[in-house]
Amino acid sequence: MEKLEKFFITTLVAGMVTFSSILVVPTQVTQALITTNKIEDNPITVKNDLIGTDQIKNNAITSPKIKDGEVKSQDLANGAVTKDKISPFALQLVTVGREVDYWIDPQTANGVSVQCIPGEVVTGGGFGTADQSLIFLTSRPMVEANKWVIYMYNPTDTKSHVTVWAVCAHLAPGL
Repeated sequence: MEKLEKFFITTLVAGMVTFSSILVVPTQVTQALITTNKIEDNPITVKNDLIGTDQIKNNAITSPKIKDGEVKSQDLANGAVTKDKISPFALQLVTVGREVDYWIDPQTANGVSVQCIPGEVVTGGGFGTADQSLIFLTSRPMVEANKWVIYMYNPTDTKSHVTVWAVCAHLAPGL
């Protein structure tokens, strides 16, 4: 009778280090005997510092093997992520137009602004009107307030309509 040997199998499955042990007759071990599914049946969590970087082969941990949301900022060393390590397609700039319609009273000067929402940054803006008698004093960003503002004067005896808009931008996950 052949001697039984105990094999310990350690692997990384979906970001979790797992291990299993099996008793086999060495001459009867086939590739099909040990499968990922069998290893996943008995996962355990490894305590801190039991597995270090010297036990993990280069390129053994790849993005497809890490569950979404498992790597947090506190898991990364300072300086671990640099622009050279980030794909140029990891983030994309998304712009959104925001606008406000405003009626300015006759014989008045007033300012109107359009605010970008939290998480966005004002990158541009402007105004539009059909009334050529309005006098625009300024149209500019108020960067510290994250909005676009215009100041105008209505010299006429009737209300006038103006639309003010801001171009707001934010970063989103890339393709």
